[in-house]
Amino acid sequence: MDEANAMAGYKLDGFFEFLSKEFLAEDFYRGRDKKRTDLSRLLGMDKLERLGIPANITAHGPLILEHEPDITVERFGMEILPKFVMPAYAVRSAKNSTGKAVLYCHGHGAGGVADCFVRKGQYHKNLPLALALRGYDVFTFEPAAFGNFTIENFKSDGDYSPCYPLATRLLLYGITAAGLRVYQARRVADYMREKYGVNEYAVAGISGGGLVCMLYGALYDDAYANVISCFSNLFETSIMAIRHCVDNFIPDIFSVGDIPDIIAMNAPKKLLLQSGVNDPIFPIEASKESYARVKGAYKALGIEGIDWETVIRRSVKPGFAEVNIRAFQSGYERQ
Repeated sequence: MDEANAMAGYKLDGFFEFLSKEFLAEDFYRGRDKKRTDLSRLLGMDKLERLGIPANITAHGPLILEHEPDITVERFGMEILPKFVMPAYAVRSAKNSTGKAVLYCHGHGAGGVADCFVRKGQYHKNLPLALALRGYDVFTFEPAAFGNFTIENFKSDGDYSPCYPLATRLLLYGITAAGLRVYQARRVADYMREKYGVNEYAVAGISGGGLVCMLYGALYDDAYANVISCFSNLFETSIMAIRHCVDNFIPDIFSVGDIPDIIAMNAPKKLLLQSGVNDPIFPIEASKESYARVKGAYKALGIEGIDWETVIRRSVKPGFAEVNIRAFQSGYERQ
């Protein structure tokens, strides 16, 4: 550029691009604060927090894993609400701990979270053990109505999910099953900070655990990465399209948004969204649409210092969504 035209190169376009992103982000986070308040109320979190008590811990002997002798599985009961004592676990390597932590939220399936320690080949891919073997400290819990953590006093014809009596009873008190499980996860996170000194952690979950992770990340900022497997979709094409477990239903949830709107509330966390190509419950085309909407929200926000291509990752695998360890590690480690 010659000297005569040197001053002609200054343009206003960049300034207005900056303003657009700055005020969009400001409006997004201001609006998210209100949505968080509304979401917390719809889940019944306000009632649970009011009823909450200081965690009363009952330690049990460690679970001995003959097939993984270098892994320590600490077991304990956590009373976090009056007469609500949940099974919880700390899964750590005795040899190669990295100091990084994961809060794992288990999903539907026979055996509950304890299934992760004893049976191989399940859809959850024994994630707590797999991550512990790679040096992560993994903290997890039995979600209410999963495994043996169920209601015994319930008459039925045998054709029902244990989630049914939990979810329907809670609704009479203005609480949801999803809200209760998010509250469980929150109390485990509090405990791992207080007892184990965890400062940074990711959350990860599949199926019903994916729902918990989605809601947890939408409500709280302290986890900096979130792995949502086998849930990113649209309400209309998934839980509204077939007979689905009642624990997925949250009254008036559309006043907060659809699934991708709630996932976008995780910003600016790193996200790894996983979907199954042949998943009959969460159809892949709707999962792709959900992913595109979340990706668009992140891109519009222009999260400083993090390229959106690396913030939101997806791993679409044949069959049901499966936790991909290498993909999870990639998403977790990327700064």
